[in-house]
Amino acid sequence: MSFAGRRLRNTFLLLFVSVLALLAFQVLELTLLIQQYYSGWALVLVILLLLFFGVKKRLSVLPLGSNASWAQLHYYAGLFQLVLFFIHIEFSIPNGLVELTLASILLFTILVGVGGLMVNRIYARRLSQL
Repeated sequence: MSFAGRRLRNTFLLLFVSVLALLAFQVLELTLLIQQYYSGWALVLVILLLLFFGVKKRLSVLPLGSNASWAQLHYYAGLFQLVLFFIHIEFSIPNGLVELTLASILLFTILVGVGGLMVNRIYARRLSQL
């Protein structure tokens, strides 16, 4: 499969999982359960998945797949984390110092990750051309 085909497939998969998560957490809200509890735990699990990419890079001897596949999983899981975050805060601005601090840290981390992706995509090719 070509690079553009994989990107399109992964984007559609991300959109599908995001809509599915949005619907699942709305159903939880309708059943009078506290959806922030479940979306918070889902957010923690995605953060742990994102942390495993760093562990995988350091333990490259283990046959757990290629680093390129893990990187793609990391990128799309990071975008899904952003969706989960907005579901968790119910698409509103956090109120309170602690909530605002945690939200700022998470959004800053996501912003740094997107910046790192852009640097990796732009400068890696330029360095290999040199």
